[in-house]
Amino acid sequence: MATANVADLIQDDGVFVATEAVGKAIDQLSERLKVVRKWLDEYVSLSGTPILSVAGSPKFKVFDVDFGLGRPSKVEIISATKTGAMSVAEIRDQQGGIEIGITFPKDEMDYFKKYFFDGLKNLSE
Repeated sequence: MATANVADLIQDDGVFVATEAVGKAIDQLSERLKVVRKWLDEYVSLSGTPILSVAGSPKFKVFDVDFGLGRPSKVEIISATKTGAMSVAEIRDQQGGIEIGITFPKDEMDYFKKYFFDGLKNLSE
């Protein structure tokens, strides 16, 4: 949060006072983010497990969005590939269902698919 005295802001150099206050706030935020980033990096290196993040939500109702071309037939969260996040959205034409998207390098995806589908088979037996 940037703060400054009103008396300083209404002076001729008030724009510079405001700019300086915003700059200080950005610097403080930047330092805090560096600490958080360092903590996350340390956590990952100590645990050996990447942090799972989720992009999207079934409550966003992404299939209800219409920019004049009709409802989308497919929605992808492209950033999930780069960040390793799992994407979540509602299913387009089914009430109460969800669609989950994950990405892995090919060899890891092959491994995941095998164990995922084996697990589904075990659930149905």
